[in-house]
Amino acid sequence: MCPNTSPPLLLLWCVLVCGKPSPHSNPHPSPWDWQMGKQVDYVKFDMYEEEMKMMVEQPYFGKTKNKTTLKCGKVAFLPCRVKNMGEEYMVTWMYLSEVTILSVGSMAFSSDQRLSVVHVNRPRIQADDWTLLINTTTTMDSGKYECSVN
Repeated sequence: MCPNTSPPLLLLWCVLVCGKPSPHSNPHPSPWDWQMGKQVDYVKFDMYEEEMKMMVEQPYFGKTKNKTTLKCGKVAFLPCRVKNMGEEYMVTWMYLSEVTILSVGSMAFSSDQRLSVVHVNRPRIQADDWTLLINTTTTMDSGKYECSVN
């Protein structure tokens, strides 16, 4: 509690008490010289920069709905959006529960006539949609499906 004094003196007293540096602070700090610190390995930095440039040119998956639930007998639409896909890449669909390749590109690779793939090019967003369709679904169709780019 502050002593009983006049208001101007009280203000000066509080500033003196509250304005002290902490006991752990350095009262005379030296200037920081960023060039005197640890030297940067620019060769390693250039290598990482080149890797990043190559990654930007590679295809990647766009955000789509990745969980589908429906009743038996309905058509399942399993979307896969690939962005920045060049001519040298191919999309494949797999049924992971049985490790079965279902399609390569837009061609169904299965003897199951209910399966098909619809490819839609979307140049405005630099993407390609590869949707796996499963007609008249059954309980045997449940499981994990994977779209991959090779």
